[in-house]
Amino acid sequence: RILFAGRFIERKGLDLIRQLAINLPGCDWIFAGWGVIDPAGWGLKNVDVVGRCERHVMAQLYRDSDMLILPSVGEGFPLVVQEAISCGLPVLVSAETASGDPRAQNFLMVAELTVSGFEQAVRAFLQRRHQELDPALRRRRHDFAVAHWGWDTSVKTYENAFRNILESGVPR
Repeated sequence: RILFAGRFIERKGLDLIRQLAINLPGCDWIFAGWGVIDPAGWGLKNVDVVGRCERHVMAQLYRDSDMLILPSVGEGFPLVVQEAISCGLPVLVSAETASGDPRAQNFLMVAELTVSGFEQAVRAFLQRRHQELDPALRRRRHDFAVAHWGWDTSVKTYENAFRNILESGVPR
């Protein structure tokens, strides 16, 4: 079960995922989100569109899936990647997305932003799927996410940023 979560728009890489769903018919492709592109209209039996989901439903989708795939461009380090990692889910992204938070590199699978690059990465993942879904590794992903993106850490980061601004003598 390979999950995509986000807006169904071109820059999220849906054309690439469509080709992957064709090339890898043994995988179930779950789409959570909405937008102008409709994966349900692709006519592929291995594609399931669940649409917009409440947070608790998304958390369950992350836990029930084998991988999150996000071949997007131009959006930094998306929240969906952080959410998936916090649920222990393996995540496949492009180098551009991975560069958005270098601390997460040990918890990301990175592929060249092409159909062949992502297909090769998915196939490699499928060969080591049981290792990637090991409960201890899932727990390490979760713990990493809490340590780096949890509320307490985020609050401290903002407090430090505001303190630095105030101490730098910026006119009020």
